[in-house]
Order: sequence, then C-alpha cells, then structure tokens
Amino acid sequence: MKKKNDPPSARLPEEHQLFPAAQRLHQWAQGQNAGPWKLLIFPTYRCNITCGICVRDYWERNPSLWNELPDERWLEIIDEAAALGVRRLTIGGGGEPTVRHELVRQLCIRIKEHGMEGFLQTNGTKLTPELIDALITTRWDHITISLDGPDAVTNDTVRSEGIYDTVVEALLNLKNAREKAGSPLPEVALHTIITATNYRRLPDMVDFARNHGVDMLAASPLLEEGMEDTPYILSPEQRKEIPAILENSIALAEAANIKHTMHGLAELYKENQAVPDASLCTAKTAHTDITEAPCLEPWIGATVFSNGHVSPCCYFMEEKDNSLRDQSFEDLWFGPYFTAFRKQMLSTEIPPYCKDCHYPGTQEHQDCRKCLKDMPAYYEEAQLKVYQLPRKFLAGLRAYGLRGGYRRFLEWRSIRRSIRRSR
Repeated sequence: MKKKNDPPSARLPEEHQLFPAAQRLHQWAQGQNAGPWKLLIFPTYRCNITCGICVRDYWERNPSLWNELPDERWLEIIDEAAALGVRRLTIGGGGEPTVRHELVRQLCIRIKEHGMEGFLQTNGTKLTPELIDALITTRWDHITISLDGPDAVTNDTVRSEGIYDTVVEALLNLKNAREKAGSPLPEVALHTIITATNYRRLPDMVDFARNHGVDMLAASPLLEEGMEDTPYILSPEQRKEIPAILENSIALAEAANIKHTMHGLAELYKENQAVPDASLCTAKTAHTDITEAPCLEPWIGATVFSNGHVSPCCYFMEEKDNSLRDQSFEDLWFGPYFTAFRKQMLSTEIPPYCKDCHYPGTQEHQDCRKCLKDMPAYYEEAQLKVYQLPRKFLAGLRAYGLRGGYRRFLEWRSIRRSIRRSR
C-alpha cells in the first residue's frame, strides 16, 4: 500500500495511464530516437449516413482522400507499426471505418496478433455478426459508438432516421456476445456530441448506458466552425445550464459505476467556453526541451489517412513527401518530414493549423506533459532501486522469509525490466 508521504515520483507508474507514452517522450528528451506509442488510422472517408453535426459536411475535403490504400497495404502498415513499437492503435472515423467491414475485421485480428491495445470508433450501424465475433475472439479492447440521444427522436434528429434503432440492436448484440463469451471485452463506450438539441438529455444518457451494457459515457463539445446557421450551436443562456446538468450526470454515472469523461467538460462550461483555449498551442519563444513544446503529438504518434498520407495528428493533412504508398512507416517516422515538423514545433513559427488546435488544452495532453516532467525523478529513484537489488533481496529474505522475500525480489526486478523496455 502506498504511503501518503511517498514522493510523487514513486507513485508515477500507478497514477498515470499515459506512463508508457511519457517513457517514449523521455527518450526523445534524452536525445534518443523512439518509435511512436500510438497510431490512428482512417481506412476510409466514405460514410453510410449523413449527420447534421459532421464537420466533413462543413469543411472541404481533399479529393485525394477517395484514393484509398488497398487492404494489403493497410495490413502491412500494422506490421510496420508493431515493429516500431506502437502499443495503442485506433481505427478511426475519417468516414465510417466499417464501410470497409472486411478490412476492419482483418485489421482487428492483425492488431491483436501483435498484442496492441485496440480501439474502434464507429457509428454502430454496420457491426455485422462477423465483426462482432472478431471483436470477441480477439479480446479487442475498446469500441466507441456514436449516439446523440437516449431515444429515437433526439438521436435521429441529428444522425439520420432509423439510426437509433440500429445502434440499439448493435449494443444488444455486443452485450449478448460478451455475456456468452464470459468476457468484459471489448469495453463499450458511447460518444455524445453536446448540442442545443440534446444537452438536457445527458442524465438520460446515463440511464440508457446502464440499461444497454455500456461501460463508459464520453461527451464532447460541438466543433462550431461552419455551423453558424444550424440549430445545433448552444446559445449563451443554454451554455449556462450545462455545468449543473453535467454535475447531475456525473453523480448518476458514478453511482451506476459507469466511467465517463465529463469532469473536464464541467470545468470547461463553467468558464463559459465552447472549447479549450486555442492560445494554449502558441509559442512565444523557441525551445530546446520537448517538455516545453506547445504540443507533444509529433513525438507520441501519427495519423494515417485513407490515401496513405501521414500527419502528426488528425487535425490536418499535408500532401508532401509523407505517404505510406511508397515508403515504410519507419522511414517516414524518422525521416525528413517528421523531423522538420518536430523542429518547427519547438520554434516560434509553429504551423498555422496548430494555432487553432484545441488538443493541448485537453486533460489527456496535460496529464501526459505532467507525467513527462515527473519522469526524471522517477528514473532516478527507480535506477537507485535497481542498484540496490542484491541488498534488497537479502533484506527481504530476513524480513519476509523465503516466499515473501522472493515476491519482493520479483517486484524490484519488474522495475529494472520497465526501465530496460523504455530505453
């Protein structure tokens, strides 16, 4: 059991889910090259439904996105990502990924064969029995399904007619498949975009989640750019209501033992902001230490778009010498494009699209930065423990006996292996 007076560095691995990502960042900070920790892929930009709040309907799309990579190349990319040390891989929604349902099924199998943590983002309308079977048998980790209301009227006003019933059927099929397999996996999450048409129904979403085998409820603010003439943007008066609604929803979710992402949102709306302050991703001075970089994404992971082009994040796509059609993931990750981008992120001239990005203001990014800054103290403490292994083993034998001493020795050895793997 941890003691209250333990130094923060001693508690670092247990308190930060982003500890592995921070280990990679620590290697970069020490002047060493490190592979990406995570990868987001968009197999397609096609979608089978039309949603009123989809940013793709308000932002112009690059025509090259329709020139999709073939199935074989996507599977090769998974192999290359594994060889680089990617541990978290998300099949995401540039469009609806399950439009390429057979590819997604094969991707799930290949990702889990490599022992990666797998995430799937979907609208839930094309979860075929074959795909659900693959999710269950591979022990897929997470699936996030979009749902913007606890009933057909609320949801389908935003999504499309008939979508609610289709998603409910998919959730019940997932619930039954998990129960039949006796497995808690995949973890099922619902994702709701907060709009003027559904914000008062958030507490009802908690009840819906509890009744449909959902483990987690995620909510996000609407990206309002381009939607000024739609009925979805919250008015100032509506925005003021949300903190109380979120507090009620949080209480209900925690009472029902449903995980959620609403704490950060509650603070956000208390400040009467629609999204985090974009000024968090500005640079007034150049940096040499990545712990001070405006954004850590270029060192942590990458996004592969449907056409094979790769970006440090999902917020933008550039058509430069950064395509996986004609080069390997390793060559690209350590090559001129990413190297130049990382240098630019440490300069005073960060890319213009980064200045409007809100990700650096999210809790995940802030937690990762804090974990990175705490890392040197943790390594110093952990390394000291490694040097003390023989003495600790003998002391453990005297204090705990043969069995207890051996158990303590295994704990110390795990620290040494953690350090070795991170390097």
